[in-house]
Amino acid sequence: MKDTVPKGFERWLRSVTLKPSPPDLRHKVLKAAAEYRERKAWTTPLLRRCFTACAVVLMAVFIADGLVSRAQRMQLIALAGGPRPTPIQPDDEGALLAEVLGGAVNPRMMAQETAESRRRTIRKTASDDLLQIERLTEDAHESPEDLH
Repeated sequence: MKDTVPKGFERWLRSVTLKPSPPDLRHKVLKAAAEYRERKAWTTPLLRRCFTACAVVLMAVFIADGLVSRAQRMQLIALAGGPRPTPIQPDDEGALLAEVLGGAVNPRMMAQETAESRRRTIRKTASDDLLQIERLTEDAHESPEDLH
């Protein structure tokens, strides 16, 4: 790319003598820049202090909520007679029902009901499997004409 600045221009710039600025020019420029910045700023110092205070209050609320929730959970565990020895598995229907119903259900009766429910599920699954096998075998029968 060709240099677009004429050769004489650089020589002319070197020959220009600098003049000192008026003594109050710096102060005027800085004052005008500060005023412009204050006009364009969307947050004022007071608004920034309010934002900071709100953030501090919000963090305090989150921390206090966590502490209060933990304390309430501990109180409920203490009222319920201490922590459970083993957690209940979500697929264990009998244990889940026993917990929900509390002492209203006899553990032996609950075990029998759970066993019966499992047997019904196994029987239903087995009968569904047998029906599916029968349908497949019916479709698999070929006539002698199909073989030729």
